[in-house]
Amino acid sequence: MKLSQFKKLIIENINAHSPELISSPDGPPKFPGINQVKDFFVVTLPASSSPESTVRRTNVFDDIPMDGTHGVYLSEAEATRESKHLTQEYSSQLKELEETMAEVRAQEAELKNRKKEAAEKIKQMTGDKKKETKK
Repeated sequence: MKLSQFKKLIIENINAHSPELISSPDGPPKFPGINQVKDFFVVTLPASSSPESTVRRTNVFDDIPMDGTHGVYLSEAEATRESKHLTQEYSSQLKELEETMAEVRAQEAELKNRKKEAAEKIKQMTGDKKKETKK
């Protein structure tokens, strides 16, 4: 069962048994009853090298975007550990990409120099042939 389906099932069950949800001006309605699920932690895919930016505390009533979400954890320690691991992996992939891009730039520069040398040789060869035909 997907997390979104699970979330909808919980909310439907709560609404069926307790329709008197308390409205909140700063977000979704607050549930006045017992919440045994409590909060959990969502780890998103890193976009920077800061593991703290990838861990978010949430509950079943909050919207969890599935795009960019790596996992859902009950313990903040587990979420933080996984976030650090993902951030390290992200950093190493970024470093590898930067090294590859440096190699590509070096190869492009070498290719440009070779083209320039080839053009000069062709120019010299065609210049020599013109001199020979004039004689």
